[in-house]
Amino acid sequence: MSLNVYNLFISIPEKDCWLDKDSVVNTIKNYINNWHKKNIIVLFCASMATNAMIDELYNWNYKHTYLDMGSVFDPYVGVAKRSYHNKIIERENNKWWLPLVTLK
Repeated sequence: MSLNVYNLFISIPEKDCWLDKDSVVNTIKNYINNWHKKNIIVLFCASMATNAMIDELYNWNYKHTYLDMGSVFDPYVGVAKRSYHNKIIERENNKWWLPLVTLK
């Protein structure tokens, strides 16, 4: 079994991302339709709007996987919204090959 990686990143506003929900869902639908692939995995980090997006997309096409990743990637882009994020940022910055981000 081979793994095909399709790369689409949709930037959403940090605040009021709910206002972009329809646009994001339509972009994802268009992407899925254009690839004509089965079992696409879609990752979300879009606050509470994620719940509505996943619900709408699953009802539209349940043959794909839609995952709410929450804030798991935040520390890797310099955002520390959870208590454990600063520890991850500090740990990553201590790696000798590449400083990740600076603590705020």
